Amino acid sequence: MASQTSIYHSISLSLRKKFSTRYLFSTITTRGEQEHYPSIKHAPLIKLGFKTDVYSCNRLIYAYSNARDIVSATRVFEEMPHRDIISYNTIISCYVRNACYEEAIKLFRRMHAMDMGLDRFTMAAILKACNHASFCLDHAHQLYAGSWKNGLHTDVSLCNAMISLFSQLGALEEARRVFNEMPGRDLVTWNAIIDGHSQYESCINAMGYFQLMKRNGMRPDVYTFVSVMSSLDGIASMDFGIQVHGCIEKSPLCTDTSIGNSLIGFYTRTKEIDEARKLFELIPSKDMVSWNALIAGYSQNGISEEAWELFCWLRREAMQPNSSTYTMILCSCAVSPEMSEGNQVHALLEKSGFDYDIFVGTALIDFYAKCGTIEDARECFERMPQVNLISFNTLISGYSQNGRCKEALDLFSKMQELGTKPDRFTFSGLLNCFIDRDLLKEGEQVHCQVIKLDIDSDACVADALVSMYANFQEMDNAQKVFDSMLYPDIVSWNSMISKYVLFGYMEDSYRLFARMRQVLRDFDEFTLSSLLKASLTLEQGRMLHALVIVSGLVQDEVVISDLIHLYTRNKCIEDALMVYNTISDRNEMVWNSFLISSAQIGAREECIKVYSQGLVQEMRPREFALGCIIRTCGRLPSVNAGKQIHTHIIKFGIDITGYAGIALRDMYSSCGCMDSAKKVHDAASNKDIHACTEMMVGYARRGLFREAWAIYPQLEEAFEQMDEQAIKDILRVAASVASISLGKKLHGFVLRHGYETDHLVTSGLISMYSKCGSIRDAAALFEHASDMNIVTCNAMIAGYSRNGCSQQAIELFEQMKNIGVEPNDISFVDVVELYHKRNKITYSITCD
Repeated sequence: MASQTSIYHSISLSLRKKFSTRYLFSTITTRGEQEHYPSIKHAPLIKLGFKTDVYSCNRLIYAYSNARDIVSATRVFEEMPHRDIISYNTIISCYVRNACYEEAIKLFRRMHAMDMGLDRFTMAAILKACNHASFCLDHAHQLYAGSWKNGLHTDVSLCNAMISLFSQLGALEEARRVFNEMPGRDLVTWNAIIDGHSQYESCINAMGYFQLMKRNGMRPDVYTFVSVMSSLDGIASMDFGIQVHGCIEKSPLCTDTSIGNSLIGFYTRTKEIDEARKLFELIPSKDMVSWNALIAGYSQNGISEEAWELFCWLRREAMQPNSSTYTMILCSCAVSPEMSEGNQVHALLEKSGFDYDIFVGTALIDFYAKCGTIEDARECFERMPQVNLISFNTLISGYSQNGRCKEALDLFSKMQELGTKPDRFTFSGLLNCFIDRDLLKEGEQVHCQVIKLDIDSDACVADALVSMYANFQEMDNAQKVFDSMLYPDIVSWNSMISKYVLFGYMEDSYRLFARMRQVLRDFDEFTLSSLLKASLTLEQGRMLHALVIVSGLVQDEVVISDLIHLYTRNKCIEDALMVYNTISDRNEMVWNSFLISSAQIGAREECIKVYSQGLVQEMRPREFALGCIIRTCGRLPSVNAGKQIHTHIIKFGIDITGYAGIALRDMYSSCGCMDSAKKVHDAASNKDIHACTEMMVGYARRGLFREAWAIYPQLEEAFEQMDEQAIKDILRVAASVASISLGKKLHGFVLRHGYETDHLVTSGLISMYSKCGSIRDAAALFEHASDMNIVTCNAMIAGYSRNGCSQQAIELFEQMKNIGVEPNDISFVDVVELYHKRNKITYSITCD
């Protein structure tokens, strides 16, 4: 109360002395700075008749602004009968100071409509508001025009702010115009124009301004270097980056942490991760941005082990990871083979309380989803105190990736019930789960929602819809969705072409490619790769080869591999070899592609020659490539080459259990080198059912029945894992060794697992019983067979013949036509031999 009394006393004294209004208000406004004073000042002013005084009201608005009483400040402004530019500036500054940016912009528009004019204070306040609120390009143009009209276009600080505003709106051409029209420029000007171009990945322009800045004698600061380095992205900007790095090393700012962090980011983006690590270790004062930048680099480049090692080092240094650190290390753990690392991070999160952070929680969901433990991902989702659209999208995509379509649809419904509006990423993730044709109806319902939300023309959503209909093999609908896209980019065209190729619509893929060249007038290596797989004729392939040469893709490893496969598929090994030899920098991918393709068509000499050349260049063959080469060495003249490859398998440490080991065993077996085949078989760490049966068949084929029977104990361990092919192979062995007990055991397995409907299995059983001398069992099986066909009839005729039942064999032969089975060459051979034995050569056998 004492303070209020003193204020009133001051007012009375001022009135008695007949001081001016301005002095009176200035005296009031300087008495105390606490927030409750403006309301104390306001009432006496109204009573004393100063409500219409512009100066007094402006000071009162300012006082209310300092007290953060925006409502009262606005009321004073609106009740003023007359306002000057200071009134507008004061209330606009009040709004900006209190973060009411939209209201500030609205008032500026009102001011502009009244043609009030503006000064540097108006410009400064409204430019600050524009950096935090939605502001269209037209209003920015009005603002800049107003600066010219009011003679403010020469103010360097205001022009700097205009450059930043135009850059923020993506209007780089207007930003350059402001820059070019400035009579003078300072360091902030250059930083603003460089930063504007770096935000929109205009690497060449950012570097151009950086070099022009240096030519104009302006010395870059920390902000300059950081802006330039952030604009450089990808291998194409590598030379620019090295130039800037050289300037930094010559600068006294070379040890600055922010600059070091930007350099780490540049080198990780250009995949020079080793250089990024060197820079990281040279930074004298590493902050969390430094650690996060390198961890993110390792994660983005798929080097999960190094990311984890760096995260552990960070903790040893007693640094406190933040939410960005945890998010990045979880992204790295999601692609790591060791799930335990991610579990450790989860435990740390629970201790530190970061698991409740919405971004970290979403990264946890993504980690568990990518590791296939979708239940853990759902548990993390349910435990989050707050979820957003990104959290929903991540879990929906996780369900789709793990083939859990029903759960993805349920979560999508729940998301809408909670009022979260789906976006294009929601639908692209959800649509990926529609693979089974039984889900066509649900997929069409989701498509309807996409149309209602008017995002069906979005490239991301449209591509997902195309994939969905293609998975359902509804190619007409897929094409309709594609045609509805407003401006399909090259990725969308490639996706549609690849779907046609994937499902065998080769001619349609070529028609779409022709249309693509008319509309887009462009294609890339992915386009040609898909079409090379789809080429129906050699002429089409040669046309594509010409396009590869014209487009400068002759060194692209994927395209070249597809070209090699195209020519070998058409048995043109010379053309394939020519394509391979045109590559200046051969790598292991192209080398292995040639080895596999040439081996599969039996071009052994060319395959072995290229294989030897690659070994000289210290290339490492893939296991499948070695297996393919070995299969070309399955004849005695080539077995020495196969033996050499055997030594290479041992040298490269390739597991003999895999494809190369199987091919090696088969090669030795087919060449009769059963001792070598046995050594390969014994060296395998995992002997499956097929490996055992192949060995038994190899022994039996050469009459080594005792050795074949010795493999049987290994076979029994995996007996229940047999498939149809294994059954057929073992039946041959059982027949060869005349093991009726093994044959009956196989017969029981066939009945238990429903293989008796396979006519090849049935004929194998008939042959086995007849070769074991049990012709009655063979005949009984034949009589009860579900399908009497040429294979089973021939097996039964051969069985009768083998067991001396010639009459029954001849009767069955003569009955074959009655049961609708047409005899073939094998049938006639067996019956003719029987007639020879019975001296009935004159017997006439006719066959329509």
